[in-house]
Amino acid sequence: MSVNGRSETASGFAVRIDGEPVTVRCAREFPWVRCGVTAGLLHQAHYVLTSARGELDVEVDVPFPWREARVRPLRHGIVLERTERGIRFRLPAPAKVSVEFDGDLTNPLLILVNPPQVAPPPPEGPGVRIFRAGGEYDAGEIRLGAGETLYIEDGALVRGWVVAERAHGARIVGRGILDAGHLDHNGPHRPQMIRIVESDGVTVEGVTLVNGPSWH
Repeated sequence: MSVNGRSETASGFAVRIDGEPVTVRCAREFPWVRCGVTAGLLHQAHYVLTSARGELDVEVDVPFPWREARVRPLRHGIVLERTERGIRFRLPAPAKVSVEFDGDLTNPLLILVNPPQVAPPPPEGPGVRIFRAGGEYDAGEIRLGAGETLYIEDGALVRGWVVAERAHGARIVGRGILDAGHLDHNGPHRPQMIRIVESDGVTVEGVTLVNGPSWH
């Protein structure tokens, strides 16, 4: 079994898959004001995004007291084991599940496990921009032209957004994360995460979009 990730905690959660620590990140609903109305209850979700094969043993260190935990969707029939530091359970195969404590839906822990990507990354060269696994990149606006490729490897986090204008045949692919949580979500500049304009045959596959300030 192989896992891509690195050890890091967010708000105290720590997650290990088959004994290997993986990164815990946070996606949150930002305070916003629209037409004079301010957002009320805000939500957040801590999440793990990784790739693996076969059955998986998942361990979670929980940083707060709790009485009951549940893994959804319930159709998986996952049985939790309480440990000294939190919980342990097995996934029969890569899956996307939500771990919820005491019925609180405002702060779940999402375990998002994909099968390893089969297609290899494109070769480096003109018209190909690759963000490598294990790095965090402050890219800002990424503009793609016709036939160009943006490849975000599994385990890479890119802070930015993509504009493909008159970019026929452009590709936005990979298993990494495109995150816009660093932007002002109430300011005048709230770009769409992926903006495709006057373009045909554009491929968007595999990437995860987080904390978008506007339409994805």
